[in-house]
Amino acid sequence: MIKMVSTITLTLSLLLFSGCQTDEAGEDSLKTQQMWDDGDYTGIIDSLESKQNRSAQENLKLGNAYMNAANLSFGDLALMITETSNKASSYSNSRAYSNSAYAEFAQKIENNVKDNPLVLEYLQKAVASFSMVDDKTSLDENNVSVDTLIGAAQTAQATSAFSYLGDISKLVNNGFDDELIASSCAIYHVYGFKDSLELNNPIENCVQTKIVNREDTADKYKIILIALTNGMVYQRLLTPDGAHVILTDGYLDARGEMTYDSADGFNKPNMVQDETLTITSALVMALNEGFEEILSLTQEDIKDDIIEFRKELDTDLNGIIEELEISDYIHQQVENYSL
Repeated sequence: MIKMVSTITLTLSLLLFSGCQTDEAGEDSLKTQQMWDDGDYTGIIDSLESKQNRSAQENLKLGNAYMNAANLSFGDLALMITETSNKASSYSNSRAYSNSAYAEFAQKIENNVKDNPLVLEYLQKAVASFSMVDDKTSLDENNVSVDTLIGAAQTAQATSAFSYLGDISKLVNNGFDDELIASSCAIYHVYGFKDSLELNNPIENCVQTKIVNREDTADKYKIILIALTNGMVYQRLLTPDGAHVILTDGYLDARGEMTYDSADGFNKPNMVQDETLTITSALVMALNEGFEEILSLTQEDIKDDIIEFRKELDTDLNGIIEELEISDYIHQQVENYSL
């Protein structure tokens, strides 16, 4: 009898505990939905990041929360892509506007980056959250597949990184921006001639690029000085081995304060994150990985537009976007507007 009572008590306890878990899960779901309705994406992120074992749907919701926090939801990106492609195609008979869809898209992303400096970080975390879902054909609440979400987020991530190279709006509007040209020259030197410390007239609009080894920063980064044909001088940062260009945003003046004035090469570039965030890791790899995912998209109009972006950047048409092609693309845009 005692054994039977004990068994019944244990069974009831388990049922009650299970009921509590269900209620708690339901309450959590309701709270998350309420935060979503209120646009409290930070609250959703904090709530879901605190969970050790998230379900596939929770990872999808977390990834979408990061994208919304970056002001770049899938819907936002789809609209941007369609708008920029339509604008570029309307100028298809003009040499000045041919192959400009990606630059137009990058300008929209750049405007968003200026308003929200955490965009790149949020998009990286969105990709990480989506990637935790094993079944890449799974659908989120809006019936968008994991593959699609990853591809869109990586494309936006890479384009956000692209916007740090210089003023994209100038590239779109008049074809020339010193910061973009300086970044392009640095990329050309490092990824094309990394064993050479100095290049003279390496590429159009660039008089000289020179890699400088400084003992006080050798373990953190190297510096490349870029002298343009208009007399302006700029710095960019390289990884300690000189093999990669570090992604930077603006400069630090002599007092260590943030500025967008290079001071004719005197001010040191300001790292976006750290020396691990490079042109390769933040831009090239994300572009290639994102485009691979895009090939599986079911939204044909968006898929076709993004494939067109890839064709613009893949200047040698070998199917893989490389660092030197980013430099080529910038210079091609400049040349288009100078004709």
